[in-house]
Amino acid sequence: MTATVNCVILLTIAINVYRKGRRYINTENFDKLPEEKRHSILNAAFTCFGRDGYKKTAISEIANMAGISKAAIFHYFGTKRNFYLYLFSFSCNEILAKMESGTDDFFECLRIGTQFKLNVMEKHPGMFDFLFSLVKEEDAELIADVKKINVDGIDKGVVQLFARVDWNRFRPDINKEEANKLVSWVSDGYIRTYAGIKDGQKMAAEIDHYMEILKRAIYKEEYL
Repeated sequence: MTATVNCVILLTIAINVYRKGRRYINTENFDKLPEEKRHSILNAAFTCFGRDGYKKTAISEIANMAGISKAAIFHYFGTKRNFYLYLFSFSCNEILAKMESGTDDFFECLRIGTQFKLNVMEKHPGMFDFLFSLVKEEDAELIADVKKINVDGIDKGVVQLFARVDWNRFRPDINKEEANKLVSWVSDGYIRTYAGIKDGQKMAAEIDHYMEILKRAIYKEEYL
């Protein structure tokens, strides 16, 4: 099941690095900030890390974008590595807290997942680019730290979304893995292209249109 949906909703990376309780990172000072200021700092960090990766991102760059001092970030998180891992923890919490249960229709589950992504992106525009950046991350020490993170939440959100899907709706000549990759490229490629250019409602409607085209190519006739 997991292998079939990894490319569909871009959530597995975050879920696979879920940190239980955040007990290793003391964020008490950060948690006391007003919500608007917290979001400003997080969004600046998502944008910078997502664009440039861990090593090339300077804390001063994040601070400038967020309108705070470099010292303030170290006051809130202690180290750059703690800050980075906190962002993963935060992403996981956002994902697991809001993920809905799906239906027996694969494309309806995709619609739910797409709407979820758009809702998260409205609040944290750079989050998914940040999650994507882990795939290209070359810092061996950072990857080692990520692997040590508690994995109690592995795939929880993904399994919940796709648990009821009736895979027998696919045409017998359609390879399920290839179909999943195709719809992922269409949905995620569209979002990455038009995020920040088109509003969420218009994006959702246009993605639904493309999914209907794919549905006619993938599903058995009796399910159209």
